[in-house]
Amino acid sequence: MKELDIYIAIEGPIGVGKTSLAKLIADKLNARKVFEKFEENPFLKDFYDDPESNAFQTQIFFLLQRYQQQQKDIRQLNLLQKGVVTDYMFEKDRLFADFTLNSEAEFKLYSHVADILEKDIVKPDLVVYLQADTPRLMKNIKKRGRDFEKHVTQDYINQVNERYQEFFVNYEEGPLLIINTNNIDFVENSEDFENLLNEDFKGRKLKENQIIKAQITEITKNFVVVDCKAKMEGMIPVEEFKNDDELSKIKVGSLIDVYLERIESFKGEIIISRDKARKMKAWKKLEKVFETQEEMTGYITGKVKGGFITTVEGLPCFMPSSQIDVRPLK
Repeated sequence: MKELDIYIAIEGPIGVGKTSLAKLIADKLNARKVFEKFEENPFLKDFYDDPESNAFQTQIFFLLQRYQQQQKDIRQLNLLQKGVVTDYMFEKDRLFADFTLNSEAEFKLYSHVADILEKDIVKPDLVVYLQADTPRLMKNIKKRGRDFEKHVTQDYINQVNERYQEFFVNYEEGPLLIINTNNIDFVENSEDFENLLNEDFKGRKLKENQIIKAQITEITKNFVVVDCKAKMEGMIPVEEFKNDDELSKIKVGSLIDVYLERIESFKGEIIISRDKARKMKAWKKLEKVFETQEEMTGYITGKVKGGFITTVEGLPCFMPSSQIDVRPLK
């Protein structure tokens, strides 16, 4: 990867190293940097001193600030098709509000405003979730020595950490890369950073919802295991290979077309389908034949009112009775 052309958001709990990693990636891959301006929040220091009394104003300030930044810096760059790296994703605002706002009335008002703003937010092409245990986070916070974080408690950081874990367990908005940072240091150890680019980011130009080539690495009783790219493996149920007796024709090392539905879920899986790839290729072929007005062979598989169900290239199609020039058998 020499240059970035997508929108990447780095996320994780306080002290995990989001900004440091975002800066390294942006500088290395010639991308624009869009970072949180937490130091501009006039309520943040008071919040850490007395969270209960200062949570609402702190969260509303962050919500409006992040929204303005999204519109001014991220949406504009996205339209220009420039690579962007941020040290947060917009959804984090609601994540914090959910446990910092103790008043039901305050949370209801916050949610009303957030619901309106969230409709106009650009989704990242890739989210990188940095994990670390709470003792490591506390060590990092102490090391960077920000004045307004002096009174941050371990209980608070532990709560933040747990909320992030809960959030990303159920995250399905797009590609997600999870990195445990307990034993790596992107800033002090350049090798850790290079490994991230060469291994974890390698192949990240794969796009969801498209057909890709994959190589079969193993065939088991229930699954066909394939290597899609850059150590990204997926499993396809053998039932998807039973059409046209395909299972007897494939072997380890064979290249096949698969449909890429989702890149890396929370469990480190890549979700792919052989059936969907076959159907998409057949549909594209039908579209091409329609444009050129060529003939195709189909098989009548059923009768319905006004015509017949016909299978063409494995896809069910409807053929009106008026288009048939032979009398059907009764």
